[in-house]
Amino acid sequence: PPFYDPICGIGTRTTVRNELVPNKIWDFTQAQTIGPISATIRSVAVKLNDGSVWLQNPVAPTEEFFKLLDEIGPVKHIVISTYAIEHKAYAADVHKKYPSAKVYVTPKQKTVPLDLPLPLLGIPVDGILDEGE
Repeated sequence: PPFYDPICGIGTRTTVRNELVPNKIWDFTQAQTIGPISATIRSVAVKLNDGSVWLQNPVAPTEEFFKLLDEIGPVKHIVISTYAIEHKAYAADVHKKYPSAKVYVTPKQKTVPLDLPLPLLGIPVDGILDEGE
């Protein structure tokens, strides 16, 4: 699939969910293909003590991904802890699916090809993570 597809659940891309720690931590993997180059991208979900979900570095927002994620619990936190475009490109669409989720980023986030503020790209920033948080 093209790099930016799917957008907001439209389009397909196989998502595989793996349970890493029983009833607590899962990863979601998808193939990321650009021309002849293919790599696996990964997102991690953690079920918090209150039953809500903390999602780190969202993968492509497919219906399959949302279904697998919703089976874990309500998403209340989205964390973008990478400069990698393959995660940041989907963050706004994942937040549209979970508009009440708080979005946290690591310090000094950049965007490419132009360094634009994340809110301008549809990614609201509720907090900036720092050492020790």
